Amino acid sequence: MKKFKYGVYDYWLEKRSKGERFWHGLFEKRPIQKESVIIHSVMQQKEENKQKDGWAVYPDAYSVIGFLQYIYFPTVLTTFLQEAIPESICSKEEIDIIFDNYSMDDPDPEKEDIFLLLDDFYVQLMILMNVKESAVLDELIRWNKRFQEEIRTINSDIEISFQLFRSPEEAIQHVVAAYEVEAGIEQLEKEMGFTKEQLLEIADAYVYDNQFMQRKFISLLDGRVTVPS
Repeated sequence: MKKFKYGVYDYWLEKRSKGERFWHGLFEKRPIQKESVIIHSVMQQKEENKQKDGWAVYPDAYSVIGFLQYIYFPTVLTTFLQEAIPESICSKEEIDIIFDNYSMDDPDPEKEDIFLLLDDFYVQLMILMNVKESAVLDELIRWNKRFQEEIRTINSDIEISFQLFRSPEEAIQHVVAAYEVEAGIEQLEKEMGFTKEQLLEIADAYVYDNQFMQRKFISLLDGRVTVPS
């Protein structure tokens, strides 16, 4: 079954060895399909000037779970909490060791709440890999919503955020709505070089049948726009 490869540590390790881009663009250069999931991932620690921010398109919900389990969460833990190199890939056993060792130390009070939250939601995330295909995306989106709600209650200089979208149109609508509230649609149009109407057209349903428009869509988002928060 195709989903199982995304739950295997060696699969992600091999992808990194081949230079796969996890945070940006089309994962495995797979075209956008109706099953694709778009993810906007943000990690930022302002005081230490550490930041990752990218838009990526994954083939389905299971591949997103794999990215979060083997790439996103380990990068948060090793970069922000353990002060190691960015974009680490950790097996479940290595993650467990990080959690166990951190709980034995005298934790930084400003990071402890985030660490405990990550521990709890990481366990929940692994369970999602076993959810049936017809329900997994809905469950993943609900999990993501709970995570975002809880992380916003923690007062810290560390920003950890990821948004999931079912379609290009949904992603663009999210960006447009955020700019309309926080910065003004004129700022978005200036940054991206298109009007609001043109942006919505690029992300319309026909993007699934047009590879040129797919490349334009992801290039517009990735590296040319920062969603106001």
